[in-house]
Amino acid sequence: MNLKDYLEKHGIMNWYEWATKYLKLPSPEEVEVLPYGTFKFQPTVNGFTGRDEKGKLYVTFKNNPPNLETFSHELIHLAGHGEIYAFNLDVFLAYAIKHDLPPFNVLALLDLSLNQVESVLREFGFKSIDEYFNHRLTCENEQVRLLIHCRKILGDCSDIMKLITFIQILYEFFREPNPPELEQKIFRKIAEKNGV
Repeated sequence: MNLKDYLEKHGIMNWYEWATKYLKLPSPEEVEVLPYGTFKFQPTVNGFTGRDEKGKLYVTFKNNPPNLETFSHELIHLAGHGEIYAFNLDVFLAYAIKHDLPPFNVLALLDLSLNQVESVLREFGFKSIDEYFNHRLTCENEQVRLLIHCRKILGDCSDIMKLITFIQILYEFFREPNPPELEQKIFRKIAEKNGV
């Protein structure tokens, strides 16, 4: 069965259509959906994307239909990007699809500069990324606090390390069922400023 038929069968074709606002994707008719049992995976693998010996794209999902985050992860692979992109951006793509955000290139999130991020943070009252980190030291998300503490241990780290920490913090917040309002607004503003 091709991906278009699969998505229509499960009533989630709109997810694919909305995702095209954030990624350049192949036509869903060009992608084959294979049964999950075709492959032997670790139990933690919820989806997989690849090419067969003739170069045809295929995807498989553990659950039918997959949840939006798993689907988003595999869409990033279908767009031709590896695990670094899929692992770090799937929650942002899922959020954009779920909230039908205006078009932007989700892959560009990994190319942000410190100036771009701090420009957005200033719109929310933070003078710098360091001030944002200090503000978030008291949040309830244990993983976010750990990321900030690790960054502080490193001392005055490079801009790239600050950006990586910032993206990781957003990622952790967006893994929550209801991300904090502040981070939703920051993400929406970053997406808006990086629209296509």
